[in-house]
Amino acid sequence: MNRFLNKIIQKQIKNDEETRERLLKLTNEKDYGLCSPPMDAQVALNELCRYFLGEDWYTALPESQEQVNTEIVYEIETRYKGKR
Repeated sequence: MNRFLNKIIQKQIKNDEETRERLLKLTNEKDYGLCSPPMDAQVALNELCRYFLGEDWYTALPESQEQVNTEIVYEIETRYKGKR
């Protein structure tokens, strides 16, 4: 049982490290000590769109970025309503 649990923990650590590395590439990658490096708001919203709605999500109408942002927020909130 201990080996099985250890494998699960190791896999989770690896997944967390991969996520951390991927997200760090979305920042300016500078060292801020204990604090997280800043991420541009548009980059952050695009990442949430990718994570929650999928890499293939798109809007059918050519709109401004701000209009697309509204659609992203609406889609996420309606799909994940009550999952806080």
